[in-house]
Amino acid sequence: MIGLFGAFFFAAFSRATTIDTYSFTQGGYGNSQSVEAPFAGSFSGAVEPNGLIELSDLISFSLFSNSTTPSFFSFNTNGGASSLDTAVPPGSLDETVCIGATAAFGGTIAGTNCGAGGSLGYNAVDGLTFTTNQLPDVTLISSVTNPAPAPEPGTLTLSALASLIFLGMFRSRFSPGTRQAPPILLSPSI
Repeated sequence: MIGLFGAFFFAAFSRATTIDTYSFTQGGYGNSQSVEAPFAGSFSGAVEPNGLIELSDLISFSLFSNSTTPSFFSFNTNGGASSLDTAVPPGSLDETVCIGATAAFGGTIAGTNCGAGGSLGYNAVDGLTFTTNQLPDVTLISSVTNPAPAPEPGTLTLSALASLIFLGMFRSRFSPGTRQAPPILLSPSI
């Protein structure tokens, strides 16, 4: 019976899921040899109720058309481009890549130093260190909201019936006037 209540309340309070897909470009990455390398990619993720897409919410992430998995990811869908921060560990690329506000302003995310001297972000590709002081451009490509699942009529009927039975049992057990006093045993006097 408790399972029925749990299923009913879970279904009643479940939320619609919004899946957003974004593309991003962060320019201004340059190195001591005056080579410019803009970074571009895309990501899709489930938007949390507070508007964030965190690492655990990611469905896909690609950088330079390579599907990869970041070690850190955070984007506030209400906060704009300056709220994108991600670090991609070595793997599909030669070195760690930092993208977003931390790359532009410096700092550390997920144990990765993304700031050269704490003022510029960096990224090493093919042994070269690239720095930038530009924020990324983030563009919403698509947003799909899946409706919250609705309980089937049979589930609602069973939940209502179980509720009535439970209330009836509770009421008959604890209603005043329905309790009977235990019988009093009289012992014969000697």
